[in-house]
Formats: sequence, structure tokens, C-alpha cells
Amino acid sequence: MTKFQFRTDDIVFREDDPSDFVGKLISGEAEVVRELSGKDVVLGSIREGEFFGEMGVLENRPRSAAIRAKTDMTVEMIGKNDFLQLISTNSDMSLQLLTRLSERLRTTNNQFADVQFSEKNSTEFSLFGDDEILDFPEENDEEVKMTIHAEPGILDKQIPKEGISIPSYPFTVGRKSNENDEGIERGLGSTDMHLQLIDERPYRLSRHHLTVQKFAGNKYVIRDLNSTLGTEVNGQFLGADFASDFAELKNGNNRVVAGGAESPFVFRITVEL
Repeated sequence: MTKFQFRTDDIVFREDDPSDFVGKLISGEAEVVRELSGKDVVLGSIREGEFFGEMGVLENRPRSAAIRAKTDMTVEMIGKNDFLQLISTNSDMSLQLLTRLSERLRTTNNQFADVQFSEKNSTEFSLFGDDEILDFPEENDEEVKMTIHAEPGILDKQIPKEGISIPSYPFTVGRKSNENDEGIERGLGSTDMHLQLIDERPYRLSRHHLTVQKFAGNKYVIRDLNSTLGTEVNGQFLGADFASDFAELKNGNNRVVAGGAESPFVFRITVEL
């Protein structure tokens, strides 16, 4: 394990580099960057005390995004073998990574099969432990009112001023397909999309980008559906390049950004108990 110093805008590693070490941010702040149509798109931030690059090491895959220094920072580099040894002796870290692998495995499986109806009683690891995810359509609890509003900007003409009430869960949001779409894009393969939004190239939204889900115990979460550019919920970054796909919604206003840190797709989800 060796500590390295980076100055603002230095690159720690680039997209498609081999995953041969894990980084732990000791001080400063980094940003996760992916190339989109020849331009760098910032997906989110990594803060002090957080690890990065661990999923590429565990899955033995190339880097899915670049890490760039947002400020001067200190990073502890942990070699692949040392990292595997570390998690073998740290039960908390092992559980966290097993949880993440479970989330990613489920999301990958969902790309090929719609499980919203076939796994009505499924359970999985999550941010909340062994809570049950209600994957089948469930009516909105009469004691909970949830509404999606558009923050001023690109969504003004697509979402009415009074917002859209969520009638049942899961409630999926994504990009409206058009005749120019080509190939297979990352994202959940469900045909049941509730809010389809117009986007233009270079796309910020994936076809199936995020969903609002209900957990047992009246917990409501935003789940990123393995989108290309990720999701931000109240400052927490979600998606394949971050520590989780889930973030719990709080009572009151929740700020949700779909498609990278500077995306114009900004929502306000209001939860009223």
C-alpha cells in the first residue's frame, strides 16, 4: 500500500485501463468521468474515506470510467492481491462488497428478463440489509403521497407544473425511444416504462434509467437501473461506477439528477407522509 499525491485535474486512471489496484481517497476530492460523444461527462464525486476502482478489481474487468482529481488530493493505492487480502479479514467490507455484487448481478439479469412479475416474493441484499423489495406492482400507500416535479429547465414542457403523482410501484423513468436509436444500450430491459422523456444526442438519459421502488417497512428508494451515466439523489451518486444502486427517499423534497452531475434532467420528488 503506497500513498500518492495528485494535483487538480491529474488523472488517476483512464476509462478502459486495466483494473490492477484499488484506490482509497485519504484527502481531497475526485470526480468520476466518462467520455460521451468525444466530450468528458462528470458522473459524480468521490470523497475522503471512500474507495474507488474496487468493482473492476473484483470482476476482473477494465475501468468503466476515469478518475480525475477535482482538488489536490492524497490517494492510497492498494494492489489487487493486497486488496483481496484486506477484504478477507474485514467482515464489514466483505459484506458491503457482497451486497454490491448482488445488486449488480440482479441488475444484469434484469437486462435480459423482466422480473417485475415473475419474482413477486424475491429478496436481495441492499443498502438496508435483507429488506424485501416489492418488485411487483403495488398500489401507492394511502398514507404516502409521492409527486415528481421538474426543476426549471429542459423538463418544463414535459412534466406539468403541478407534477406527476406516482400511483404505484415500481415507477420507471427513462428516455423515449426514437427511430434513430441504434444498438443495445445499458439499462433495465423491462417494457413497463411509466414516464418517458424526450432526450437528444448525446443522450444523458438511458432508455430505462431509474425507478422508484417500495421496500417492506414503508421504505421508498430510487434505484439506478444500470444506466450509462448514473443518478444522483440528494448528493449521493448511484450507478455502476459508484458504491450502490440505491438511495432512500426522505420525507419532504428530494433532488434527483439523471445522467451525470451537470445533466439538465433534474427532478424534485416530494414525499408526503
